[in-house]
Amino acid sequence: MDEDDAARLRQLQSLAGARTWPWGLSPTERTLLRKRLRSLSSREQIALLRSCVALMPQLRERDSYRDGSLLYEAAVLLYEMKLPVSEADLCELLRTSSHTCGHGEDVRPPVELARDYMRREGYSPTIMAAIEDFRDALPPARAAKVHNIRRAIDLLAVLTPSAKPKRGLRPWTADVADHLAEFPPQELRHWRQLVLGMVVREQHRMPATWERVATAFIDEVGAGLVAARLQEFWPARHAEVSLKHGGAQLLKHFVWMLSLLPDRPTGDELASRIPTMTWRRQDPPRGILKAAAAYLEPSTSPAARRARALLPQQIPAAGR
Repeated sequence: MDEDDAARLRQLQSLAGARTWPWGLSPTERTLLRKRLRSLSSREQIALLRSCVALMPQLRERDSYRDGSLLYEAAVLLYEMKLPVSEADLCELLRTSSHTCGHGEDVRPPVELARDYMRREGYSPTIMAAIEDFRDALPPARAAKVHNIRRAIDLLAVLTPSAKPKRGLRPWTADVADHLAEFPPQELRHWRQLVLGMVVREQHRMPATWERVATAFIDEVGAGLVAARLQEFWPARHAEVSLKHGGAQLLKHFVWMLSLLPDRPTGDELASRIPTMTWRRQDPPRGILKAAAAYLEPSTSPAARRARALLPQQIPAAGR
């Protein structure tokens, strides 16, 4: 523990005041700590957050549960404040974060802050590399928070070209990443912002928040070019598709986007490919299939009718 971090731990102990619980804070103490943290300047708040995140693993190794729990409580409160962190702050937070179980309220915030930062300031390869380091350090536990944050990071990974696998079927997102890497810088910036606006959820209908993001994206890039790009990305009819590394979420968002494009014949052709595909996964991608079914429902084209006849064979009865 260096002198700066030790000084911030003492500052935090002073801000927390007398502690009545063996570890953690009582509700009254937590309210008081939140108030005192809010009274600090943003510079002091960020410095404290960085120290909290860096010191927690050290104190965990020493079994210093009392101070470790104080650092955890403070980190959670500071993360909730959505501090104006810099790129350097984000990279440090991502790389010094350490979790043993993945149940804590401090697991998601570093990635969420990083994604929000890139939504405002633009995609950053430096931040993305730190996010990948964060993912690599996550525990293998099956905690829901860990599972969901891995999925969110996998979706962002489409923004980074990946090497061809030594064996097995290449993930579809890797092909999309290769296409994106060839786009002109201005167009690539728009596609990156589109992906950064996607949110990993289990819902089968397009969220209004993402519909606004996608509509603005189509207005900026142009509906014709967007339709042409989706044709480049889309898996071929009867293709075997690996949806690893965020593929299920990415393709679901792209199916949703078809309904925002005026080119209905192209949308019908792309959506009608969905039920012909073979999915390299244990369970059918219900979100993609339901999105395709919703898009094709009002269409009277022969391709749509054939696809609707195939969809019930892929959507499990329990999920209809």
